[in-house]
Amino acid sequence: MSMYAFKHQNGDLTLKRGDLTLRRSKLETCVSILETLSSNGPLKITHAMHKANLNCTVLKNYFDFLIKQGAVEETSIEQDRITYGVTEKGLCLIKYFKELDQMIPTMKISQLQSTQTKKQPISKVHKQYCKTYR
Repeated sequence: MSMYAFKHQNGDLTLKRGDLTLRRSKLETCVSILETLSSNGPLKITHAMHKANLNCTVLKNYFDFLIKQGAVEETSIEQDRITYGVTEKGLCLIKYFKELDQMIPTMKISQLQSTQTKKQPISKVHKQYCKTYR
């Protein structure tokens, strides 16, 4: 079983496995939020946080952006209860992203190689570089 460690840095999700590091882009994060809302219906912010694997501050920033773009709508059900749902424009964005991903595939977490690359001492790397570019 592989061990993965998730860590938030500057609003990005970092996945570390051995020496490999993979971060979601802002576009991938937006699409992940939209897919979460479309598959689970309107959600409160805490539920969306857990399902999209983001912290509250980062998710609020993304919600603000997606609301301004018309991809997410904010609805007040009761005085203290606000839910977020995907709009038709948001559903179109998911569809377009999936089509683009089929045309230009991105590297998925499952495609990461299971073997770790061994780090060479700096002197060997330097020698190889010097041989290559002489």
